[in-house]
Amino acid sequence: MNYLKSYFLRTQEINFEAYESLSEILKTSSNQEIHKFVVQELRSMPTEERCSDLLWLCAQKLNYPEFYKAWHGKSTIHPEIAEISAVGHTSDTENLNRQLLPELLKQLTVSDRSDLISLSLTLSEQQSESTIAKRVGNRIFSQVNEVPPSIEDIGDLEQALFQLCHTLEKQKLIVLLYNTEPYPNLVSLCNQLADIVTIAWICESPIESISIRTFHPDSDNLHTALQTWLQEIA
Repeated sequence: MNYLKSYFLRTQEINFEAYESLSEILKTSSNQEIHKFVVQELRSMPTEERCSDLLWLCAQKLNYPEFYKAWHGKSTIHPEIAEISAVGHTSDTENLNRQLLPELLKQLTVSDRSDLISLSLTLSEQQSESTIAKRVGNRIFSQVNEVPPSIEDIGDLEQALFQLCHTLEKQKLIVLLYNTEPYPNLVSLCNQLADIVTIAWICESPIESISIRTFHPDSDNLHTALQTWLQEIA
């Protein structure tokens, strides 16, 4: 720790040698105070790829409350929000929020009667509903460690999801989409699946659908909002 303090006192940038050393320390150390210290020091440094990579390594060892406090310093916000919220709203930190989103979603809990499936999809606007149905089906089945059946269209996907509920012995499947563009064909597919699965979408723009619940990715209380919604639909 003394080495780290002396290093950050001497420099305002991360050169290659320092990056390599810091990366190794952050990957192997179990001392969370080191990770907190690095996060605090990187706040004042220029935004560059090396800094982002180091912050990401710190995020692997710190939970949301710890990372938030390290990034912002002494927090004065409500404890409930400090527990889980994003790391800020500047343009430099919004991308980091998105990178940390999968870790936040892992902290969500559902009842024993439900199964929560988080999906991040890379699609194009030109893809047809049948192609998207295949992609969605394959990803859902892989998330629950099941072999996906042959899916050619929305009808096959509906039947596959019915069977999946039976196989998993769950009354409800909850699909949470994030880092996924709300293209019309995907939104249409989700609307058609609404009788089978409960769907929410973390995206910047509200989706005009009574079947899909939307949440903004940069909301201060995203985790709390998601967990409250999950409890409401249980």
